[in-house]
Amino acid sequence: MKIAIVGKNGLLGGALLRYAVLSGLSEGQEILPLDLPDFDVTSRMFTLDTFRDFQPNVIINTSGINLIDWLEKKPNTARTVHVQGTANLRETAKRYDALLVQISCAEVLGQTPQHIIKDESSKISCEDGRFLYSDAIHENQSGSKTNTVSANISSEVWLPLTEDCVPKPLSVYAKTKLDSERAAREAPRHLIVRTGTLFGKPGVNSSGNLVETLLNAFRRQEKMSVVCDLWTSYVWVEHLAEAVFTMIRQECTGLYHVANTAAASPFDVAQELVRLTGVRRDFQPISAADYNFTAPRAVWSVLDTLKYQTLPNMPQLPPWQQALDSYLASRNPFELKEKTA
Repeated sequence: MKIAIVGKNGLLGGALLRYAVLSGLSEGQEILPLDLPDFDVTSRMFTLDTFRDFQPNVIINTSGINLIDWLEKKPNTARTVHVQGTANLRETAKRYDALLVQISCAEVLGQTPQHIIKDESSKISCEDGRFLYSDAIHENQSGSKTNTVSANISSEVWLPLTEDCVPKPLSVYAKTKLDSERAAREAPRHLIVRTGTLFGKPGVNSSGNLVETLLNAFRRQEKMSVVCDLWTSYVWVEHLAEAVFTMIRQECTGLYHVANTAAASPFDVAQELVRLTGVRRDFQPISAADYNFTAPRAVWSVLDTLKYQTLPNMPQLPPWQQALDSYLASRNPFELKEKTA
């Protein structure tokens, strides 16, 4: 089997390449890793020419720009990379009857207070009647009124989102990632993997990830503010890489949600990092509204992974806390201690 990995220098692309090599696949013959500056997925002719000799059986597309706020002012760039790039790979997949594996994100589902309804008891419920949270208003320290939308949200009252949920993307990033899913679906053979917020060993071209950002902040400062009211799924890229390759070997097609289990906010991740590392840091919860993001974010984008979990002979992804512990164990055990002591 000949597999092309588009985006080899990214967070997930690097993990996929590492897994492929450890699995005994030879780079150049069985694995073709591609990325800028040598490969430009947005150029149709360049893309088709690149694959003329290799003629892949599988194309894994991890390419993309995850600078969500930056892309909000660059919609044409987002569309060119996410949608046109996927369309070029789709055409390549058609030409060689290859499986197109498209990596997507939970943000395409975009669940926010605008997507739920208020019932007669002044509670908030989603369209199927499940209770979500109270519609309370409180005064913050500055004296202004703030909606406590997420104060009482938890995985116990707002269920994870299945593959059947209707996407409601909010940002330019999420909208173009959803359109990239639609472009991939036009390939005769396709596998779309929606996943959560990635963490792991940074790639050459990756823009960082929450866990590394928090660890770096731990080294630099004693006090910090961390967003507490955006809930999503998290996934260690090494777990995701193994899952993707196993799905390819099992000839899976269609749409699947794949991530480590359990919901978390960035604040939850920060708390768990403190617990696991023993590093003492003073950090305070802050709302997304107060953080002043440029692009809108989904309040709840936690993925239901039952469809994946019920596939036969698949590696089961543990809760994100266990995955985070495994990732920290894979790092230099003295690195954090030495820099934060």
